[in-house]
Amino acid sequence: MPLHDLDFSSRPSPFTPIGSVLLLIGLVLAGLAALDALEGFAQRNGTEEKQAQLVARVAELRGAKVPQALNTKNALGRGTDPDDKEERRIAEAKKVIRNLAAPWNELFDALEKAQDDTVALLSITPERATGQVSLTGEAKNYEALTDYLTRLDDSGVLANSQLLGYEIKGGDRNVVFSATTSFAR
Repeated sequence: MPLHDLDFSSRPSPFTPIGSVLLLIGLVLAGLAALDALEGFAQRNGTEEKQAQLVARVAELRGAKVPQALNTKNALGRGTDPDDKEERRIAEAKKVIRNLAAPWNELFDALEKAQDDTVALLSITPERATGQVSLTGEAKNYEALTDYLTRLDDSGVLANSQLLGYEIKGGDRNVVFSATTSFAR
């Protein structure tokens, strides 16, 4: 090809069939991404509203004053008289709050400090509503068991430890027991 046949002044068209298809695909994907982002913002706003309602509900259950804007009954347009289903939910929420407010660290510290190698706890069942803790375990002998219950009462966290029942097991005469103690008030 001779040099005089080359034409550098003319430019090819910027739009090609492949370029047009790629541009169209890019625009569709950008639109879908925008819709997805809008949906995410809507979900976040809904989550924030639900969180505000839960905070207001917890404050209500604790007896705190709740600003009118956060009051879930007014925000949802419900009346001031809760129905039976809501009453049950409120009672369940109060129970959860009581259990969460239990002095768990103090309970476990008291049980750990009273523990020695003569007593092994098999189960601990706190009942925060009544303030009692049920214990089952095994002691090397009856004296070790009574000493353990005394140490629980001396902890300052637990009081009124009582032996509910016991049974002497096996040739090594271990004592399997059931006891209860109460949170000191």
